[in-house]
Amino acid sequence: MGHDLKAFEEVPFMLLSDILRRNAKLFPGKTAIAFENGQISYASLNQRVNRLAHALLGQFLGLGDRVAILMTNRPEYLECYFAGSKTGITMVPINYRLSEQEVSYILSDAMPRGIIFEESYAELVGEFMRSHPHLEFGICVGKTVPGWAMDYEESLRSACDSEPEARVSPKDLIYIMYTSGTTGRPKGAMITHRNLLANSFTHCIETNLRNNDTFLTAAPLCLTGGINKTIGSMLMGVTVHVEPRFELSRFLKRLVEFGISHTFLVPAMIIFMLELPEIRSFDFSRLKMIMYGSAPMPLARLREALDLFQCSFIQTFGQTESSPVLTVLRPEDHKTEGPQSKRLLSAGREATGVEVRIFDENDLEVPPGVIGEVVARGDNIMKGYWNLPKETEETLRGGWLHTGDLGRADEESYIYIVDRKKDMIISGGMNIYSREVEEVLSSHPAVMESSVIGVPDDRWGESVKAFVVLRKDMTCTESEIVSFCQDKLGRYKQPRSLVFVESLPKNTSGKVLKEELRGPFWKDRERKVN
Repeated sequence: MGHDLKAFEEVPFMLLSDILRRNAKLFPGKTAIAFENGQISYASLNQRVNRLAHALLGQFLGLGDRVAILMTNRPEYLECYFAGSKTGITMVPINYRLSEQEVSYILSDAMPRGIIFEESYAELVGEFMRSHPHLEFGICVGKTVPGWAMDYEESLRSACDSEPEARVSPKDLIYIMYTSGTTGRPKGAMITHRNLLANSFTHCIETNLRNNDTFLTAAPLCLTGGINKTIGSMLMGVTVHVEPRFELSRFLKRLVEFGISHTFLVPAMIIFMLELPEIRSFDFSRLKMIMYGSAPMPLARLREALDLFQCSFIQTFGQTESSPVLTVLRPEDHKTEGPQSKRLLSAGREATGVEVRIFDENDLEVPPGVIGEVVARGDNIMKGYWNLPKETEETLRGGWLHTGDLGRADEESYIYIVDRKKDMIISGGMNIYSREVEEVLSSHPAVMESSVIGVPDDRWGESVKAFVVLRKDMTCTESEIVSFCQDKLGRYKQPRSLVFVESLPKNTSGKVLKEELRGPFWKDRERKVN
């Protein structure tokens, strides 16, 4: 049964900026953010955020105006979020790995009046300033500032550090975050203060964070998983260590050197660690918890990771539209032996403050064991999609977020995700869920990871095609893997063809871009999706 967060309606501590004000008061000298070139205390961070807020207000911005952010992970990214909170300005974080065309679309759709960017993107942003007349100003973070842009640090120095007096409500937007757009144009999920803070409280409750803990993130702060885990940790006044991006050697060095207690990783990052020959030479004794999510974690790799790190693991499942966590597989559920070990294949149970159910095509709840669409509701669910009223109505119909994920619940309310609606394969009228096939493939000792799609088949409509990445220094043939699957999968589910690849195409969240894999096979044919 879901937990009710209505009590928070009476609590004034419901703006993102309240986190910073509180920590600056209670832990002024404590390090808030540690990064590559130094650290900053909570008191100094609050002062810098106030200055940035006044600098933005000085550009005649106000409640509801938008400012885009184009940067890799760095302290200024968090300063932007907090400054937006103190002014009512809505931030538009842009994934730095998007193409120029994709970024241009987001700028045209969100219509921000300004953009805060890292110096390495100066040339690109300069082109956007010329092609998007609604961009009135640019603020550059770095040492080499183009003549047409303002210098970030100079803007702070010339602004006052008093608390802004803007009137901001928990129902106001804190950011518009665009979905990955793997099957079409990205949609801007409108996230309010209440959405973000509700899930931040969930993060603290589920991870049992304490003030003396430390959190390390290399997950992009332009994505909801990265920002939720980071803000949720700062809610407890912990020190967050921010890596610009995930580089395995740097990440491991910081993890060990600083005795990090908590970190968040996408499955691909964990797999990279497991593949490192010298990984068992590192001392992980001070690591208390690894949070993981954003993409499916192969069961075989999860078992290896549990054995290697010997710490608590917690899995989160969700999406941008839910700020993002919907379900949690808690530490006590990570058992590798006995009847409860089957739970490792699940996404856990509904998170604190969230209600999750399984609906059929008529939006009626189905019994345990029956596959349907995963739906959810709670204070963490987005306000809607920016400029897309029809899509908003469809996705949030009946007061429930319709996730587009197919799953089933067991008698104990553990949720098992079987596929995305759009990824389900229909062969000879039979439904095939790619996650099931991928789990079998990834359990082969030579397979590092895999992805399965449906390709056109003149006889069956679709057939199963697998893309397989082998472990380093290991070899295997197609016939060996197909044979491996024969006694583990029904005949109609078995791969009819298989390709060995060096890597799988992924987005910044670590999700495999199946549309890229499918594209060449469906280029001149229509794929019907239920």
